[in-house]
Amino acid sequence: MLDVAREIQGVRHAANGRAALRLLIDAVTGKLATDTLAPETTQALFEAAERNGVLGLFPLRHPGYRAAVVAAQARGMRALRFTHRVVAAIEAAGIPVVVLKGAAAASRWREPALRQQSDVDVLVEPRHKDGAAQALVDAGVCSRRFLDSHEMHNDSLLPAEPSGMLVELHHYFNHHHDTRVEVAELLARRQTVPTPQGDLPALNREDDAVYLALHAATHSLQRLAWLVDLVGLEPNWQVAAERARAWGVALAVAPAWRRARTALGVPIPQRAMEIVEAGSIHARLAQVVLEFAEATGGDTQRFFARAFRLSIVPIRSLPLVFRRKFTAGREQRDAYELLRRAARQRLGAARAPQIPFVDGKESP
Repeated sequence: MLDVAREIQGVRHAANGRAALRLLIDAVTGKLATDTLAPETTQALFEAAERNGVLGLFPLRHPGYRAAVVAAQARGMRALRFTHRVVAAIEAAGIPVVVLKGAAAASRWREPALRQQSDVDVLVEPRHKDGAAQALVDAGVCSRRFLDSHEMHNDSLLPAEPSGMLVELHHYFNHHHDTRVEVAELLARRQTVPTPQGDLPALNREDDAVYLALHAATHSLQRLAWLVDLVGLEPNWQVAAERARAWGVALAVAPAWRRARTALGVPIPQRAMEIVEAGSIHARLAQVVLEFAEATGGDTQRFFARAFRLSIVPIRSLPLVFRRKFTAGREQRDAYELLRRAARQRLGAARAPQIPFVDGKESP
């Protein structure tokens, strides 16, 4: 039964969150003077920046600001080191690879170490996923692969050392969508991006403009950092838009591009927006569903967030996507349940760690 009081509280919380997000966008884009804010506003802005992964992109007079930024930079540098180890292990096995999001996206931030990540995502061809997983284990980067997926877009491997990170070995563009693009095509266009610890292989700029938007929209645009990833990308937006349409993901790309354009001033030409939106009633409906998701809270918010993820899938692709989501979800649940059982056996039921879902996936 719907808890009306909780839902009303959720709506109020969402309204406060939207107000904080507007302040946050103004701070990130330099439109807000943060040194004269009232203490309660400073606190709200600090919390919003942490939630959205953009703390440190603007100055803030908050007692915890400096320590939080230094900690974020340390985590960013650790993630970069581990990313280089992952890539080196896979490339040493002669397997083409690119880094998705993470350190590749961070390379275009004003301060790369501030871009936060909880795991390392890389992409290889489906035929190379087993070889890449074995290469990571043989190199001592990962201890084992605990998710060997067929419908999900990634396998998952545990780090061999406590200082490492979960590795998500992608072998499909995105299982939440019926994407009509071969991984081999993406890898053939890969480029390198500079980082403080050396170059990393990444998606071509136009391909990345589609991928980053697709990822942000699949997670209902919940973090501003995912849109900041688009700020320094500078692709040929019209070429990227044409690829989005050709791959069948224009509906998903449009909301992220629109938000990045209006909120952060990303210079996406109107013609590129017209290509991905194409005057579609479906696109306008998806935007309405997103607005409901952002205006509500509790169970209602979760319902509209799920509805938005489905609303950005073309109708003709829904049967395939439903089947793939169901099967992928089962693969994932089974894999993490095995992790829990192993933890219980090793530590005892009382001390077994909880492994919650994070952004639609579980994170050990």
